[in-house]
Amino acid sequence: MKKNDALQVVAKAKKLQNGEMQKVLLMVKKIPLDGDAIATSYLECGVDKALREDEEGLKKLVGASLIEEIEELHKQWHEEYYKIYELYQKEKGLVSKLFGSQPKLTELDQEKVMNYSNDLKEMTRKIIYKLEAAEGRLKLLRG
Repeated sequence: MKKNDALQVVAKAKKLQNGEMQKVLLMVKKIPLDGDAIATSYLECGVDKALREDEEGLKKLVGASLIEEIEELHKQWHEEYYKIYELYQKEKGLVSKLFGSQPKLTELDQEKVMNYSNDLKEMTRKIIYKLEAAEGRLKLLRG
C-alpha cells in the first residue's frame, strides 16, 4: 500500500463515520433517512470495509496498534448503536412496518435513545481523533 492510497482510505473512513453519526442524529430527531440505513453490525459498515481493504498495508504504514484501536472503537460504536436500533424495533408495529411510519417510543426509551446517541457522539469524536492521528503519521512518511 502506498502513502496516498492509505491517506485516501483514512479520509474515506472519516467521511463514512461522520455520515453514520449524522444518520443517527437524524433518526433521533425523527427525520426520515435518505439512502442506506445504518449498519447494525460493524462488519457490514463501510468504515470497517474501508479499513480492511488492505489492512496489513495500513498497519505497516500507520502502526498496528493504532489501527486496532480504531477498529475496536468502531466495533463498540456499533454495539452502542444497536441499543438504539433495538428500542426502535421493539416499538415498531405491523402498521409502521408496512407503511414506514416512525415508531412511538416511551418517554423512558426516548431518554435512553438520547443518552445512547450522546455516547455515540463521543465515540465518533474518538474515532475521528484516531483517524486524524493516522493521517498525521501518514503525512510524515516520505513518498
